[in-house]
Amino acid sequence: PNEAPRRRVEVRYPFVVARDIPWDETCELPAAHDAPPLPPRAPTLDASGSTPYWVYVPPGPYRASGDPKALQDLPRDAAVVRVPEKGAPGYYVARFEVTCPMYLAYLNDRAWHPAEKAFEHVPRQTPQATDDTACWKRDAQGTFQCPWDAAWPVLVVSWFDAEDYCKWLTKTHGAGAWEFRLPDEDEWEKAARGPEGRSHPWGDDFDSSFCAMQDSRPGEQEPRQPEPFGLFPLDDGPYGVRDLAGGVSEWTRTVSGGGAWRIMKGGTWGSGAAICRAAYRNAVTPEVVFFTVVFRVVARRAPR
Repeated sequence: PNEAPRRRVEVRYPFVVARDIPWDETCELPAAHDAPPLPPRAPTLDASGSTPYWVYVPPGPYRASGDPKALQDLPRDAAVVRVPEKGAPGYYVARFEVTCPMYLAYLNDRAWHPAEKAFEHVPRQTPQATDDTACWKRDAQGTFQCPWDAAWPVLVVSWFDAEDYCKWLTKTHGAGAWEFRLPDEDEWEKAARGPEGRSHPWGDDFDSSFCAMQDSRPGEQEPRQPEPFGLFPLDDGPYGVRDLAGGVSEWTRTVSGGGAWRIMKGGTWGSGAAICRAAYRNAVTPEVVFFTVVFRVVARRAPR
Protein backbone atom coordinates (compact mmCIF):
# COMPACT_ATOMS: atom_id res chain seq x y z
CA PRO A 1 0.00 0.00 0.00
CA ASN A 2 2.97 2.37 0.55
CA GLU A 3 4.49 1.67 -2.86
CA ALA A 4 4.25 4.36 -5.55
CA PRO A 5 2.06 3.37 -8.49
CA ARG A 6 3.96 2.03 -11.50
CA ARG A 7 3.80 4.53 -14.35
CA ARG A 8 2.96 2.73 -17.57
CA VAL A 9 4.40 3.24 -21.03
CA GLU A 10 1.87 4.42 -23.59
CA VAL A 11 1.19 1.49 -25.92
CA ARG A 12 -0.84 1.23 -29.09
CA TYR A 13 -2.36 -2.23 -29.31
CA PRO A 14 -4.06 -2.77 -32.67
CA PHE A 15 -5.39 -6.26 -33.30
CA VAL A 16 -7.52 -8.06 -35.86
CA VAL A 17 -10.11 -10.70 -35.15
CA ALA A 18 -10.84 -12.65 -38.32
CA ARG A 19 -12.48 -15.95 -39.21
CA ASP A 20 -9.17 -17.52 -40.18
CA ILE A 21 -7.05 -16.25 -37.28
CA PRO A 22 -7.80 -17.17 -33.66
CA TRP A 23 -6.68 -14.33 -31.40
CA ASP A 24 -5.49 -15.47 -27.98
CA GLU A 25 -2.80 -12.89 -27.29
CA THR A 26 -2.60 -10.60 -24.29
CA CYS A 27 -0.92 -7.22 -23.99
CA GLU A 28 1.21 -6.85 -20.88
CA LEU A 29 1.75 -3.13 -20.51
CA PRO A 30 5.36 -2.41 -19.56
CA ALA A 31 6.16 -0.03 -16.74
CA ALA A 32 8.10 3.12 -17.57
CA HIS A 33 11.19 1.94 -15.70
CA ASP A 34 11.18 -1.25 -17.78
CA ALA A 35 11.96 0.69 -20.96
CA PRO A 36 15.52 0.36 -22.29
CA PRO A 37 17.98 3.18 -21.57
CA LEU A 38 18.49 5.94 -24.09
CA PRO A 39 21.48 5.70 -26.40
CA PRO A 40 24.05 8.49 -26.07
CA ARG A 41 22.99 11.64 -27.90
CA ALA A 42 19.53 10.30 -28.63
CA PRO A 43 17.61 12.99 -30.52
CA THR A 44 14.99 15.27 -29.04
CA LEU A 45 11.77 14.25 -30.71
CA ASP A 46 9.63 17.28 -29.94
CA ALA A 47 9.93 20.68 -28.30
CA SER A 48 8.64 19.42 -24.96
CA GLY A 49 10.85 16.32 -24.94
CA SER A 50 7.79 14.26 -23.97
CA THR A 51 7.70 11.91 -26.97
CA PRO A 52 9.38 8.64 -25.92
CA TYR A 53 12.40 7.52 -27.92
CA TRP A 54 11.43 3.85 -27.66
CA VAL A 55 8.19 2.46 -29.09
CA TYR A 56 6.79 -0.73 -27.59
CA VAL A 57 5.44 -3.30 -30.06
CA PRO A 58 3.25 -5.80 -28.19
CA PRO A 59 3.44 -9.54 -28.91
CA GLY A 60 1.12 -11.19 -31.38
CA PRO A 61 0.93 -12.20 -35.04
CA TYR A 62 0.69 -9.91 -38.05
CA ARG A 63 -0.10 -10.42 -41.73
CA ALA A 64 3.16 -10.41 -43.66
CA SER A 65 4.00 -10.13 -47.36
CA GLY A 66 1.17 -10.71 -49.84
CA ASP A 67 1.36 -7.30 -51.56
CA PRO A 68 1.69 -7.73 -55.34
CA LYS A 69 2.18 -3.97 -55.80
CA ALA A 70 5.36 -4.01 -53.69
CA LEU A 71 8.62 -4.69 -55.53
CA GLN A 72 10.26 -8.02 -54.68
CA ASP A 73 7.55 -8.89 -52.17
CA LEU A 74 7.19 -12.46 -50.95
CA PRO A 75 3.95 -14.31 -51.75
CA ARG A 76 1.47 -14.92 -48.96
CA ASP A 77 -0.53 -18.09 -48.64
CA ALA A 78 -4.15 -17.75 -47.60
CA ALA A 79 -4.54 -16.79 -43.94
CA VAL A 80 -0.80 -16.90 -43.27
CA VAL A 81 0.51 -14.76 -40.45
CA ARG A 82 3.96 -14.47 -38.98
CA VAL A 83 5.00 -13.97 -35.39
CA PRO A 84 8.48 -12.52 -34.90
CA GLU A 85 10.36 -15.00 -32.72
CA LYS A 86 7.23 -17.00 -31.91
CA GLY A 87 6.45 -17.08 -28.23
CA ALA A 88 8.68 -14.09 -27.47
CA PRO A 89 7.40 -11.07 -25.56
CA GLY A 90 6.96 -7.68 -27.14
CA TYR A 91 9.94 -5.63 -28.18
CA TYR A 92 11.02 -2.00 -28.36
CA VAL A 93 11.84 -0.19 -31.60
CA ALA A 94 13.57 3.17 -31.88
CA ARG A 95 11.05 5.71 -33.13
CA PHE A 96 13.63 7.04 -35.62
CA GLU A 97 16.83 5.79 -37.23
CA VAL A 98 20.28 6.21 -35.67
CA THR A 99 21.34 9.82 -36.20
CA CYS A 100 24.75 11.28 -36.96
CA PRO A 101 25.54 12.40 -33.37
CA MET A 102 24.56 8.98 -32.03
CA TYR A 103 26.92 7.26 -34.46
CA LEU A 104 29.64 9.82 -33.77
CA ALA A 105 29.60 8.87 -30.08
CA TYR A 106 30.25 5.26 -31.13
CA LEU A 107 33.09 6.17 -33.51
CA ASN A 108 34.87 8.30 -30.92
CA ASP A 109 34.67 5.78 -28.08
CA ARG A 110 38.30 4.74 -27.74
CA ALA A 111 37.44 2.24 -25.03
CA TRP A 112 35.56 0.27 -27.68
CA HIS A 113 37.96 0.53 -30.62
CA PRO A 114 41.24 2.32 -31.32
CA ALA A 115 41.21 5.12 -33.85
CA GLU A 116 42.39 3.01 -36.77
CA LYS A 117 39.80 0.32 -36.07
CA ALA A 118 37.11 2.98 -35.78
CA PHE A 119 38.21 4.35 -39.15
CA GLU A 120 37.06 1.09 -40.74
CA HIS A 121 33.50 2.00 -39.70
CA VAL A 122 33.50 5.68 -40.72
CA PRO A 123 30.74 6.78 -43.14
CA ARG A 124 32.37 6.44 -46.55
CA GLN A 125 31.71 6.39 -50.27
CA THR A 126 33.10 2.88 -50.89
CA PRO A 127 33.14 -0.34 -48.87
CA GLN A 128 36.78 0.31 -47.91
CA ALA A 129 37.54 3.49 -45.99
CA THR A 130 40.45 5.65 -47.12
CA ASP A 131 41.29 9.28 -46.49
CA ASP A 132 39.82 10.06 -49.90
CA THR A 133 36.60 8.08 -49.55
CA ALA A 134 35.76 8.88 -45.90
CA CYS A 135 32.84 11.32 -45.56
CA TRP A 136 33.79 12.23 -41.98
CA LYS A 137 37.32 13.41 -41.29
CA ARG A 138 39.58 13.11 -38.23
CA ASP A 139 41.39 15.93 -36.47
CA ALA A 140 45.03 15.79 -35.37
CA GLN A 141 44.05 13.84 -32.23
CA GLY A 142 42.16 11.24 -34.28
CA THR A 143 38.71 12.46 -33.19
CA PHE A 144 36.07 12.21 -35.89
CA GLN A 145 34.03 15.25 -36.90
CA CYS A 146 30.62 15.03 -38.57
CA PRO A 147 29.98 17.63 -41.31
CA TRP A 148 26.32 16.70 -41.76
CA ASP A 149 23.11 17.94 -40.17
CA ALA A 150 22.76 16.50 -36.66
CA ALA A 151 19.15 15.52 -37.43
CA TRP A 152 20.13 13.37 -40.41
CA PRO A 153 20.18 9.60 -40.04
CA VAL A 154 23.72 8.30 -40.43
CA LEU A 155 24.34 7.46 -44.10
CA VAL A 156 26.79 5.29 -46.05
CA VAL A 157 27.49 2.72 -43.38
CA SER A 158 27.49 -1.00 -44.10
CA TRP A 159 25.56 -3.80 -42.44
CA PHE A 160 28.76 -4.74 -40.59
CA ASP A 161 29.04 -1.18 -39.27
CA ALA A 162 25.45 -1.26 -38.04
CA GLU A 163 26.04 -4.62 -36.35
CA ASP A 164 29.13 -3.30 -34.55
CA TYR A 165 27.24 -0.20 -33.41
CA CYS A 166 24.57 -2.45 -31.85
CA LYS A 167 27.22 -4.52 -30.05
CA TRP A 168 28.78 -1.31 -28.72
CA LEU A 169 25.40 0.00 -27.56
CA THR A 170 24.68 -3.28 -25.76
CA LYS A 171 28.09 -3.16 -24.04
CA THR A 172 27.95 0.50 -23.04
CA HIS A 173 24.24 0.95 -22.28
CA GLY A 174 22.72 -2.51 -21.91
CA ALA A 175 23.86 -2.85 -18.28
CA GLY A 176 23.57 -6.61 -18.68
CA ALA A 177 19.79 -6.27 -18.91
CA TRP A 178 19.19 -5.15 -22.50
CA GLU A 179 20.33 -6.34 -25.89
CA PHE A 180 20.35 -3.89 -28.79
CA ARG A 181 20.43 -5.12 -32.37
CA LEU A 182 19.12 -4.57 -35.86
CA PRO A 183 15.48 -5.53 -36.35
CA ASP A 184 14.84 -8.68 -38.29
CA GLU A 185 12.59 -8.39 -41.32
CA ASP A 186 9.47 -9.44 -39.43
CA GLU A 187 10.07 -7.03 -36.57
CA TRP A 188 10.51 -4.17 -39.03
CA GLU A 189 7.51 -5.14 -41.15
CA LYS A 190 5.22 -5.68 -38.17
CA ALA A 191 6.11 -2.20 -36.87
CA ALA A 192 5.20 -0.79 -40.29
CA ARG A 193 2.07 -2.85 -41.07
CA GLY A 194 0.43 -3.82 -37.80
CA PRO A 195 -1.57 -7.03 -37.36
CA GLU A 196 -3.82 -6.36 -40.35
CA GLY A 197 -0.98 -6.16 -42.88
CA ARG A 198 -1.71 -2.64 -44.14
CA SER A 199 0.22 -1.67 -47.26
CA HIS A 200 1.69 1.53 -45.76
CA PRO A 201 2.32 2.63 -42.19
CA TRP A 202 -0.70 4.95 -42.26
CA GLY A 203 -3.10 2.63 -44.13
CA ASP A 204 -3.83 1.14 -47.53
CA ASP A 205 -4.18 4.28 -49.67
CA PHE A 206 -1.00 5.94 -50.92
CA ASP A 207 -0.44 9.69 -50.88
CA SER A 208 2.95 11.01 -52.02
CA SER A 209 2.80 13.86 -49.51
CA PHE A 210 2.68 11.43 -46.56
CA CYS A 211 6.36 10.39 -46.77
CA ALA A 212 9.67 11.50 -48.27
CA MET A 213 9.75 10.01 -51.78
CA GLN A 214 10.31 11.18 -55.34
CA ASP A 215 6.90 12.85 -55.75
CA SER A 216 6.52 14.33 -52.27
CA ARG A 217 7.08 17.93 -53.39
CA PRO A 218 5.82 18.40 -56.96
CA GLY A 219 7.69 21.08 -58.87
CA GLU A 220 10.65 21.10 -56.50
CA GLN A 221 13.78 22.18 -58.37
CA GLU A 222 16.42 21.35 -55.76
CA PRO A 223 18.09 17.93 -56.09
CA ARG A 224 16.74 15.32 -53.70
CA GLN A 225 18.93 14.68 -50.68
CA PRO A 226 18.77 13.38 -47.11
CA GLU A 227 16.53 15.24 -44.70
CA PRO A 228 16.15 15.45 -40.92
CA PHE A 229 14.09 12.76 -39.23
CA GLY A 230 10.41 13.27 -38.56
CA LEU A 231 9.55 15.85 -41.24
CA PHE A 232 6.57 13.77 -42.41
CA PRO A 233 4.31 13.21 -39.37
CA LEU A 234 1.91 10.98 -41.33
CA ASP A 235 4.70 8.48 -42.05
CA ASP A 236 3.75 6.93 -38.73
CA GLY A 237 3.14 3.22 -38.18
CA PRO A 238 0.32 1.61 -36.20
CA TYR A 239 2.48 1.47 -33.05
CA GLY A 240 4.09 4.91 -33.43
CA VAL A 241 7.33 4.12 -35.28
CA ARG A 242 8.17 6.91 -37.75
CA ASP A 243 9.79 7.29 -41.19
CA LEU A 244 9.23 3.72 -42.37
CA ALA A 245 7.74 4.34 -45.83
CA GLY A 246 10.12 7.02 -47.09
CA GLY A 247 13.26 9.00 -46.38
CA VAL A 248 15.90 6.26 -46.34
CA SER A 249 15.93 2.45 -46.57
CA GLU A 250 17.08 0.45 -43.56
CA TRP A 251 19.25 -2.56 -42.87
CA THR A 252 17.69 -5.53 -41.12
CA ARG A 253 19.53 -8.49 -39.63
CA THR A 254 17.67 -10.99 -41.85
CA VAL A 255 20.04 -13.10 -43.94
CA SER A 256 19.18 -14.31 -47.43
CA GLY A 257 20.84 -16.10 -50.32
CA GLY A 258 22.60 -18.69 -48.22
CA GLY A 259 24.29 -16.02 -46.13
CA ALA A 260 25.44 -13.81 -49.00
CA TRP A 261 22.73 -11.16 -48.71
CA ARG A 262 21.03 -8.96 -46.13
CA ILE A 263 17.46 -7.71 -46.43
CA MET A 264 16.76 -3.98 -46.58
CA LYS A 265 13.32 -2.45 -46.00
CA GLY A 266 11.64 0.88 -46.64
CA GLY A 267 11.61 3.53 -49.35
CA THR A 268 13.89 6.51 -49.89
CA TRP A 269 13.64 10.17 -50.86
CA GLY A 270 14.19 9.10 -54.49
CA SER A 271 11.87 6.05 -54.53
CA GLY A 272 8.72 5.47 -56.50
CA ALA A 273 5.46 4.43 -54.87
CA ALA A 274 6.05 0.66 -55.24
CA ILE A 275 9.18 0.85 -53.06
CA CYS A 276 7.39 2.86 -50.36
CA ARG A 277 5.06 -0.06 -49.63
CA ALA A 278 5.82 -1.84 -46.35
CA ALA A 279 6.12 -5.27 -47.96
CA TYR A 280 8.93 -4.09 -50.26
CA ARG A 281 12.23 -5.85 -49.65
CA ASN A 282 15.63 -5.80 -51.29
CA ALA A 283 18.63 -8.07 -50.82
CA VAL A 284 22.18 -6.69 -51.04
CA THR A 285 25.62 -7.77 -49.88
CA PRO A 286 26.44 -6.64 -46.33
CA GLU A 287 29.66 -4.76 -47.11
CA VAL A 288 28.14 -2.20 -49.49
CA VAL A 289 27.37 1.40 -48.51
CA PHE A 290 24.65 3.65 -49.94
CA PHE A 291 23.59 7.26 -49.43
CA THR A 292 20.02 5.96 -49.15
CA VAL A 293 20.47 3.16 -46.57
CA VAL A 294 20.65 3.64 -42.78
CA PHE A 295 19.53 1.64 -39.75
CA ARG A 296 17.49 1.76 -36.59
CA VAL A 297 17.76 -0.34 -33.45
CA VAL A 298 15.45 -2.67 -31.56
CA ALA A 299 15.81 -3.53 -27.88
CA ARG A 300 14.92 -6.74 -26.10
CA ARG A 301 15.59 -8.03 -22.62
CA ALA A 302 18.94 -9.81 -22.54
CA PRO A 303 18.77 -13.59 -22.04
CA ARG A 304 19.21 -14.58 -18.42
